[in-house]
Amino acid sequence: MNITLYSGFSKRINSTKQPGGGETRSVVLKENTSIERPTFILSGPLPNYNYAEFDGRYYYVDDIVSVAHDLYELSCSIDYLATYKSEIGSYNCFVERSSSNYNIYINDGAVSAEQRLIQERIETTPATSYDTTGCYIVRVVGKDSADGGVATYAMDISGLQSLLTYCFDENNFTDEIVDQLVKTFFNPFQYIVSVMWFPIAKSSISGTSSSVKLGWWEISGDFTLISSSGITELVSLSIPANYYADYRAYHPNYTQVTLQIPGTGAINLDPTLLSEGALWCETVIDYITGDANTSIAKYVGGVRRGTVATIAGKWGVPVTIGQLQSIVGGITQVASNVIGLAMGSDNPVGNIIGAVEGVKNILSPTPSVLGGAGNKQSLKIKSSYSVSIRNYGSGELATSVYGRPCCKNLTLSSIPGYIKCANASVPIPSLGKDRDIVNSYLNNGFYYE
Repeated sequence: MNITLYSGFSKRINSTKQPGGGETRSVVLKENTSIERPTFILSGPLPNYNYAEFDGRYYYVDDIVSVAHDLYELSCSIDYLATYKSEIGSYNCFVERSSSNYNIYINDGAVSAEQRLIQERIETTPATSYDTTGCYIVRVVGKDSADGGVATYAMDISGLQSLLTYCFDENNFTDEIVDQLVKTFFNPFQYIVSVMWFPIAKSSISGTSSSVKLGWWEISGDFTLISSSGITELVSLSIPANYYADYRAYHPNYTQVTLQIPGTGAINLDPTLLSEGALWCETVIDYITGDANTSIAKYVGGVRRGTVATIAGKWGVPVTIGQLQSIVGGITQVASNVIGLAMGSDNPVGNIIGAVEGVKNILSPTPSVLGGAGNKQSLKIKSSYSVSIRNYGSGELATSVYGRPCCKNLTLSSIPGYIKCANASVPIPSLGKDRDIVNSYLNNGFYYE
């Protein structure tokens, strides 16, 4: 019988590779030999073969033994993957890993993460409504105010100064005698509900030019009576380039994403949000409370696909204003007696003035403070949205020797190279243990070559 023998043939133990060419020799099967591990008797000079093909099966030559002059035994063992390559190649099954067909966005448990920062990049997006000079939003109680007796005005620093000067300087009143007396007991300061600074230009706030109606008084100046309760801005966030271009770009072990929101602070984002489409921030700023609530939204193809998160912040910084305010308390009666005495004299006008001065001297001045301190400097410095991406190192990919995640149903001959199957059961015409051995190779990883 004939056998084809090969010299210097090289292959992996878990490969379907078959040799080409070869040398045909006449051999004899040793008696009581196994078809799985046959021994062939070959005559001639000392052979140097390492691989063989016989009767449709492929064998490794494990040993060569000289049994007589020019007579040798070739001990062989079957190469299961090469023998059943045709059946393996036509088999369609679920492939876990492949070196030639894989999905780079599936997490690869074979890759280890490094505890080492290898790159950090930041991109900023200006807040469209932001202005570092800003303006002041003042809410006051006054006559003819539409919103429950409270009106809201926008003014710059000079406008605020003129308003406060008017409130705290009695010389600004037309009827000096009466207004001095009224201001002693009913100070205009008490009609200021709140003062807040916003990082928003006064010119960008919707409203009409108007005087300020403060209690019974009306004060002229460069004031805007606000016609809305707030403003909304929508910005598309600039995203920095990622160091990675596969699943590691969206895996928290390798990529960390931080979003800085003006007036709110920094929050961590799930890196998978960067895998498709764009991120937008919609910030609603409330003039009344100073609140700035930001919704982080996902847009794909220009269409909003949902809200990722809603974060509460502050754009309004409370401004502290104060004065010396008289405490009337238990001595109000004393003051009224003084006034009554003055009104009953022969010179009522002169004595009214004297009575007013008397009241001022009798009443003890004490500080009065409206509002609390806010972090204006922080808002001025952090005036943009910013996205930062930190990337951490990883071990190298073992693509050629261990493949990468595939997770598809494929015909094995279509994906040469390393393959690892899941629960493979190849239908092959063989002895029972041959099927088990072949399936074990497929499920533990092999090379289709």
